[in-house]
Amino acid sequence: MKYETIPLYAEDGTEVSAKVLSMVERDGEEYYLVTPDDSLDEVDLYILKVVEDEDGSKCFAEVEDEDEYDEVAAAFEEAIEVLNEEGLIEEN
Repeated sequence: MKYETIPLYAEDGTEVSAKVLSMVERDGEEYYLVTPDDSLDEVDLYILKVVEDEDGSKCFAEVEDEDEYDEVAAAFEEAIEVLNEEGLIEEN
């Protein structure tokens, strides 16, 4: 499976390449499930929200609200279950 790769920037300006594994929309907001790793064997997963910076440009931010994070994480789990049921992805 081919994943879209996006650049992410740490607070110190360091660029990290990340793979977009999935995207969901909840309450008019976009959220991305990403991993900065080149390998999908053991991955660190992050949920990022699309927000506007002070210039009005779209960028990614961590989801800091615990309830919002839990709701979005459940949406990603549900999406992955549907893909598994349809045979579109395989679990290891």
